[in-house]
Amino acid sequence: MTINRTAYCGVLAAPLFLTLWALQAFTRDSFDPAKHPISLLALGDAGWIQITNFILTGSL
Repeated sequence: MTINRTAYCGVLAAPLFLTLWALQAFTRDSFDPAKHPISLLALGDAGWIQITNFILTGSL
């Protein structure tokens, strides 16, 4: 039984999103995952990382 490419992309998207989010959330000093929304990581100098995360995982 073969699984098509779309299913692989769907399976890859969630772990990729969570991994990139966690790396950012725990390396930014002022970010508190209990209080702040994920989209707040899109602000600031390193905001491009979260924006890319949104685009990449949304595309998958």
